[in-house]
Amino acid sequence: GGVVIRRLLLAVLALPLVLGGLELQGEHAGFFNHTYGTGVAEVTGSLVLMILIWRTAKVLERNAGARKKVEEALHQSNESLEQKVSERTALLKSANQSLTHEISERVRMEALLRLQASALESAANAITISDRTGMIEWVNPAFCALTGYSAAEAIGHNPRELIESGN
Repeated sequence: GGVVIRRLLLAVLALPLVLGGLELQGEHAGFFNHTYGTGVAEVTGSLVLMILIWRTAKVLERNAGARKKVEEALHQSNESLEQKVSERTALLKSANQSLTHEISERVRMEALLRLQASALESAANAITISDRTGMIEWVNPAFCALTGYSAAEAIGHNPRELIESGN
């Protein structure tokens, strides 16, 4: 808009000077008298200014239409982006709730495992844990006290081997 207004300002300043100069030359040359020359200059100036204003209005109108289209596209892009952010926020919130639940469950299970390990360690009866082949993987202190074998000596052996060795 500012560029267009500056063009009009230049025309408003230059047009009267040019038309006034032409009017004076026409009068000195004897083509017409002062009254007729002034009338022609005023009508010509008015027509030129009307044409310039009309063309300027068209340019401004075209620019406004283009700006409106760009603003609409920007608005649609902004709405789409806000929708995506909202969807991703919901996904993150759901994932965060799931992780919070998993962490709580893990903490609960770890506490339960510590309790069970403590119970196995402090049991008065001898307890062994063996793999599928029958090899000892873990023994409690009561087993060591009853058999005389240390945990390191018992782990990796079959209980029958320990009994047959007679130790």
